[in-house]
Amino acid sequence: MNIRPLGQNVVISLVEDSGTTASGIIVPDAAKDQPERGTVLAVGPGAVLENGQRQEMEVKVGDTVIFKKYAPDEFKIDGEKMSVINASEIIAVIE
Repeated sequence: MNIRPLGQNVVISLVEDSGTTASGIIVPDAAKDQPERGTVLAVGPGAVLENGQRQEMEVKVGDTVIFKKYAPDEFKIDGEKMSVINASEIIAVIE
C-alpha cells in the first residue's frame, strides 16, 4: 500500500486503547476524555509559505504521536484502520 498525503496532512495508524483501567474497570468510549495515539505512516510535504517555500514538518514516519480526539478523518485501506490528520492537530511526539 502506498499513500502520499498532501500539504500538512499526516497519515496515522491508530493505536487501540484497551478500554480497561489498571483495576479492571471497563471504560466506555463516551467516558474517555483523552487524546488519541497513533503511529505516523506517511507525512505530506508541508504547507506552502507566503515566500513560496515549504514549512518543514515536525513529525516523521515511525513517530508515535498524541493528537486531538475528534480531529482525524478515519478510513480503511487493505483492512487496516488509518486516519488522516492535519499536522496542527498533533499535540506531541512520544519519545
